[in-house]
Amino acid sequence: MVLQRFHFVMVLMAIGLGTISCPMQTIASEKQIPNLTYLQEVPSGPIAGTEIDGSAFQFLTFTPSWETVIVGGHWYGAHGNHSSIYPAASIWAHLPQIKAESPNMVVALGDVVRDGQQPNAFDGFQELSRQLECAVKLVNGNHDGDYEDTDHVPYGDIIDVKSDAKNLYLFLNTEWISKGGCKFSADLIREQKALDKQNVIVFSHHLLWALAEPDFAEMDDFANASYAPQIAADSVKYLYDAILDVVGEGQMHWYSGDVGTEWSFPIFADSSKDGKRHFYAAGVSDSPEDAFLKLVIHSDGNIETSIFPLGTKEWGPLSEYNLEFWRKEVPKRRAAQELTFMQKISNTLYSKKFWAGVLLGALAMGLFGLMRFWWKKRKLA
Repeated sequence: MVLQRFHFVMVLMAIGLGTISCPMQTIASEKQIPNLTYLQEVPSGPIAGTEIDGSAFQFLTFTPSWETVIVGGHWYGAHGNHSSIYPAASIWAHLPQIKAESPNMVVALGDVVRDGQQPNAFDGFQELSRQLECAVKLVNGNHDGDYEDTDHVPYGDIIDVKSDAKNLYLFLNTEWISKGGCKFSADLIREQKALDKQNVIVFSHHLLWALAEPDFAEMDDFANASYAPQIAADSVKYLYDAILDVVGEGQMHWYSGDVGTEWSFPIFADSSKDGKRHFYAAGVSDSPEDAFLKLVIHSDGNIETSIFPLGTKEWGPLSEYNLEFWRKEVPKRRAAQELTFMQKISNTLYSKKFWAGVLLGALAMGLFGLMRFWWKKRKLA
């Protein structure tokens, strides 16, 4: 038992023949240790330090029967943030709300920076992770580093596996998988089959499941960037078969983060026809629609997933944003992104690459002219 001092406790005192009663007080106490009994004591006066007796003046803390996980991808925000090394403003602005959920873990579903090769590229992500005051896990995206060297990933794990009483957690680096790490990842996953968990919870950047599930194949095209050109079909099958082998008769919940740009959409949720495989995606882009997903993982193995808004949009039920919704919504967004002829001209004129090409072309033409002049002069001589 632990003695806890509260400086605003109202004490009932018997004086003579009467009793002075005090109104009930609500006491807010934070960061208590689970499974301990806390007592209260008189803070001042002639009997200061005296422990207050009675069950009304003590309480027992308990270990919560659930865990809360916040997930989302594309932390760097708008696609036009070419040089930013800081997470999106919508995430920073909602830091107090995220912390108020007391998450056990926050999973960044890739693309936390625009260019992982910049000096100090991850400083902003690391600072935000520190301020979250909980475990923060990164599953790498294509913007988070150079993966040509498959023996080295600049930041983040190549794969990670964790488990608890009911759940197996797989943290997949889809960049490394597509660059040669598929077999290693799949073989490590198969080793977990003996654990026989109720749920297999998968986190990744790319929507790899869309390439493995024919019913959801369109989602690869609807994402921020298609994963299909980056990975061989047999690699997808090898890895996905390994995951399904571990899932067995249980449930699979897969969360991906390569969505959210202006030509995609921030939230996706749908399930396989047999109701055993559940697919989600969440990503931000510095817009009023920004949102993450909140997972409540109960001790009985039940998993509740809901939308965690980071903007002003009023969201409907999560189930509303399924494949049918995306089939209607994403084409409209992409049509709106089509540039007019004058916009294309304007973008070209403001492009540094265009003017670099013009300069190089002019230098090449000038050099060619000089060589031609020299050759003619030499022939005349």
